[in-house]
Formats: sequence, C-alpha cells, structure tokens
Amino acid sequence: MLAAEICRDPVINLYICPILDEWFDASSFVNEHPPHLARNTSDSAWIAEEDDLAPYIQMDLRWNDWASGVITWGLENTGEHVQTFRVEYRQNDGDWQSATDRDGNEVCFQW
Repeated sequence: MLAAEICRDPVINLYICPILDEWFDASSFVNEHPPHLARNTSDSAWIAEEDDLAPYIQMDLRWNDWASGVITWGLENTGEHVQTFRVEYRQNDGDWQSATDRDGNEVCFQW
C-alpha cells in the first residue's frame, strides 16, 4: 500500500493500515521516545517531558473515519502507563470536539 492511499480496513490496526511517523504529533517528548513510538507495533513508547503539564499525543488519519475504542499499555518492564485520558477529534481542521457518551457528556477514561 502506498502512503498516499487510504486504508479502507474497518479496524485501524497499524499493521494493516500503516501510519507514517510524521502523521504523529505530541505536546512534548523525551528524546528516545518520540510520538510515533506510541503505535501498537512499537517495542517502545511515547513519553512526554516530565514538566509537560498538559501532555497530549495526536494522530492524523488523513481521512474521516470513526473509532470504537482506544487501547493503551505501558512501557514494558517499567510499571509506567497511562491512567487517565480523553479523546478529542476534528474533521478537516475544524474545531476540536470531545468524545461523549450517549447523553452528550464528555467522557474521561480511567484505568
């Protein structure tokens, strides 16, 4: 599959629909742990700088799609992992919107 092609697989699995490193961005990162290492095919992890008070990571899918879930796991053998996160999305450079429950309440996921 060429990078410019749209992956039409209904499940965004980074083995099936590869996402280029430059499609990842983050508020900050520690040198050996840039944003693209957050993909589920990596043996490492994205790590924000310790003084980043509002860390985030984002991925540009390059096409409008929906997601039914998010999988997180920590950096192997460290005990470090995400404990709380929100999901936001936007289409075509529009305003960011928070993922909501069926009643329209913003969802904060906790582990």
